[in-house]
Amino acid sequence: MLIFLVFRLTHCYLIEYIPEFQIPPTQRQHPSMSSDSNSLIVFGGSYEGFYSNEVWKFSILDRVWEQNSISTNTAPAKRVNAGSFTTPDYKSFCIFAGLGEKGPLQDLWCYKIDGLRVSVTQWYEVQTSGEIPSPRYRFGYTQAKFNGTHYFFLFGGVTAFSYTDLFG
Repeated sequence: MLIFLVFRLTHCYLIEYIPEFQIPPTQRQHPSMSSDSNSLIVFGGSYEGFYSNEVWKFSILDRVWEQNSISTNTAPAKRVNAGSFTTPDYKSFCIFAGLGEKGPLQDLWCYKIDGLRVSVTQWYEVQTSGEIPSPRYRFGYTQAKFNGTHYFFLFGGVTAFSYTDLFG
């Protein structure tokens, strides 16, 4: 049975029931997760040693899972422990870095969410500039808004060394 917890500032909901006609994603460790206005988006992770780059969306209102279909030949590498965020307009879901099958990563990928459905997506790699964090995984991350500008912050992480640097 798949159990999902949803927290609000004043309540915690235990979501246990997944309708039989809606197949949830396989169990996984270290996926990335973010949200849009009414859904949770889950990317990647691993299960029994196999890495994934699947994207699933869970409707909090309908309690229904939906797996995406990629409409381009380009997609990020399979990975665990990536940072993730949804853009403020809820039109893109993005992932950064993580641990891929060949080692730590430092790429930034986003996909466009087609309306309210995640079933048709277009991944694109974002070309970054300035000081780019080194390849890493298992870092702390969050998104925040300061003075009208949205930021994605990350702190620390692991490659061959542990880091205590902060990027935003």
